[in-house]
Amino acid sequence: MSAEQLWDLPPSWSWERFEEVADVDLQLEDAKRFPTAVHIAPNHIESGTARLVDQGTVAGDKVAGPKHRFSRGQVLYSKIRPYLAKAVIAPCDGFCSSDMYPINARCEPAFLVRWLVSPAFTVRVSRDQNRTVLPKVNLATLRELPVPVPPLNEQRRIVAKLEALQARSRRAREALDAVPPLLEKLRQSILAAAFRGDLTKDWRAKHKDVEPASTWIRNNPQPEQRRSGRAAAITVRPGRCAISVGDPKTSTPPGWCWTSLLSVARMESGHTPSRAVESYWNGGIPWVSIPDARDHNGTTIDETASTISEEGLANSAARILPRETVCLVRTAASIGYVTVLGREMATSQDFANWVCGPALLPKYLMYALWAERDAIRSFGEGSAHPTVYFPELKAFHLKLAPLEEQQVIVDRIERYLSTWERLRGSVSAARQALATLESSYLAKAFRGELVPQDPRDEPAEAMLARLEGAKGAGQEEAASRAKSASGRRREARG
Repeated sequence: MSAEQLWDLPPSWSWERFEEVADVDLQLEDAKRFPTAVHIAPNHIESGTARLVDQGTVAGDKVAGPKHRFSRGQVLYSKIRPYLAKAVIAPCDGFCSSDMYPINARCEPAFLVRWLVSPAFTVRVSRDQNRTVLPKVNLATLRELPVPVPPLNEQRRIVAKLEALQARSRRAREALDAVPPLLEKLRQSILAAAFRGDLTKDWRAKHKDVEPASTWIRNNPQPEQRRSGRAAAITVRPGRCAISVGDPKTSTPPGWCWTSLLSVARMESGHTPSRAVESYWNGGIPWVSIPDARDHNGTTIDETASTISEEGLANSAARILPRETVCLVRTAASIGYVTVLGREMATSQDFANWVCGPALLPKYLMYALWAERDAIRSFGEGSAHPTVYFPELKAFHLKLAPLEEQQVIVDRIERYLSTWERLRGSVSAARQALATLESSYLAKAFRGELVPQDPRDEPAEAMLARLEGAKGAGQEEAASRAKSASGRRREARG
């Protein structure tokens, strides 16, 4: 019986219901009786590629309860979260999660598994899901889904072509995957070079009469700090190039100096108004949270996901911070994200904030903190919820350049980072182009356009009819043998 027609197929192909081309073979057994048997679960399969990336054992995966037994060469399809497109050909006998269907294919198994992970099938199988929390494909639905079936020999040609193309795609993706870590190293190198003084070495040679940073500090009053909490830490913990807990007393370029960050910036904290009071929120005052800092890391933030009200501000320890305040996340896995306020805002208590004085450019401080993210994370304490506490923050020292040179450093960092962003964008565009190419040749494969048709091939309908006939004959023969054996047993007893 023909299935739903999704698109026109070549004359030798046919649309068939899933149950016409495959049988779901459910054999539930107590897997614990076979502790060394192979166990395959959905998490062992790569999405959309039909690749098995791992496998376990019944004992190793602590499998409990009845599981489906499968045989080598069967197709294993994950019925849970069908949008993940997970299917694979079993490489051996074993047990699979009850969230998977073992399938006997009447067509080429490698062809069927490619269809099961194709975007066209995945969209179709996900379309009628009513379960939003944990969608699953029930057996009745699967049996009715359409499968494009070419002649058997063409199925094999398609599989060979797809495997060759996907091998090339995999190599291209691996090459692209190697680029982001290199780009991250490049970014760190740019920032480190800036705070070693390397980016402005030529500039200093031409501007030897620039007022040193120490003079700027001496000629400007120190910002008034809020007196609260514990005193600054006294243990020196050097950073990589720009920030240290305590004075590391390492050498600096001419005109630069190490200085307490509190000598050139006022430190502020933040707070979160009670979530239980609705009137404290959505009042139009921008309020910076960790996700905002992550999304604007190393840049200026002008909009936030949440806002608080004047009432929320008045009934919490949150404070309105001025434009160009530098905000550093100091808690959890997000330690080290840093941004500069583009306008007046408040922040959560997850931030340490600095309002820069006349001797310090906000972006210079932001880039210094960004350059030291790894070191700043090491300054945190605690394992479950690591935090950089205020004694360490109060002891932060900054490698400070003269004010004029700070601006040159910021300009040069941003020029180099602009190139860095273009490179990163090129990698993203290449990934998208590769995904589009893969979707294109998969679409061609199941439209009959990837490999040429051969008029000598047995048409799909004839092939399926022949296989069905052979299956019926085999069943009749097996029944006849069983009947004969039963008769012989009766004669022997008689």
